[in-house]
Amino acid sequence: MELESISSLNDDVLVKALQDPSVNTVISANQGISSILALNKRTRAEKKRLIAVRVVGNIAMIFNDLLDEYLIEDIDGETYKEVIYFIFYS
Repeated sequence: MELESISSLNDDVLVKALQDPSVNTVISANQGISSILALNKRTRAEKKRLIAVRVVGNIAMIFNDLLDEYLIEDIDGETYKEVIYFIFYS
């Protein structure tokens, strides 16, 4: 699907190509983990941040890769570049 046809689906959503220099963060919704990891490889190569979310039934996953300059301070002192959060609803 071309960018113009995707953009026409919702006037409130701005759709741009990954290679567009004005894009600094890519948002992905409801893709499988292998697609997210492949997209993450591309976004890192382009030096773009990635926020990916996936919801299946009552389970949600958020994947963030905010590049190397973003520091995640964990209580055990470890430093992460990539973290996957799983959220379970009952």
